[in-house]
Amino acid sequence: MWDAAVFVGIVLSLGGIVLFSDEPVTPGLIALAALTFVYVGASVFDDVREHPVYNLAAAVCTVLLFGGIYLIESYQGVIFLALTVLSVFGVVVETYNYRYGTSYLRIDT
Repeated sequence: MWDAAVFVGIVLSLGGIVLFSDEPVTPGLIALAALTFVYVGASVFDDVREHPVYNLAAAVCTVLLFGGIYLIESYQGVIFLALTVLSVFGVVVETYNYRYGTSYLRIDT
């Protein structure tokens, strides 16, 4: 129930940002919003969150989001480049965890 409320909140927030913004909506922003909607929308379901590939998919989604923001900002935000590189490290860790059934470097376990 709370997950669905968070999903609705994100949809309404992004919708409000687009509605009241003077900036043009670019295809890159639409792609990032779609990725966010799909990931958060799928995360509402317990079966998705309990799937063994979920943590790896979350790490890949994080790389795509930070990398997308970095590319959309036309290489101006060095912080997003750093976050993208750190997220790639997360994908490597989650790939190892998935392959060997471990939970190394996870905060929630």
